[in-house]
Amino acid sequence: MPLYRFELGSKLESTQMSQLAEEITEWHARAFTIPAMAISCHFQDVSDDHTFAGGKPKKGNRLVIHQRTANQNVPMEQLEAHAQAVISLWRKAVFGDRELSLAEEQAHSNALHGIYMVNSIGLAYEYGVFLPMTGTYTEWVVRNEALIHELACKRIPEFQSLVLEMDVQGKYKLGLGP
Repeated sequence: MPLYRFELGSKLESTQMSQLAEEITEWHARAFTIPAMAISCHFQDVSDDHTFAGGKPKKGNRLVIHQRTANQNVPMEQLEAHAQAVISLWRKAVFGDRELSLAEEQAHSNALHGIYMVNSIGLAYEYGVFLPMTGTYTEWVVRNEALIHELACKRIPEFQSLVLEMDVQGKYKLGLGP
């Protein structure tokens, strides 16, 4: 149940933000085997904020990834691989096919200047239900099959997507029926 909070010191186009949100959601859902509905991306304009690093004013784009507190003992290699995947998706959405050196990229106002991962989400309540802890989505979906089905039948988009996602992935048979 991660929250990707992008703090934008420079403007991104809405198409770039949409592409980032879609691709990060798709990547994260696949990489960590969780429903897309549990992944949130938030873009916040911080261009007027006063951020300092080393006592000096600092402008730039940052990403703070808030994760479930159950992720306390993740190896550094796995965290770095997670960050590298997100960096690649950022580059693709923001710079397209342009080849830039690291120095050229970091000098650009639309570069992603920092990523910070924090274990800060102990409880998650969304759409009227408590979301499961990391690693327990399979059991949660099976245990809540009737509720998920009911919410999807009430045309709640997040649960309709969850039902379709699970049907497509072949993990659960929670179809909406005829």
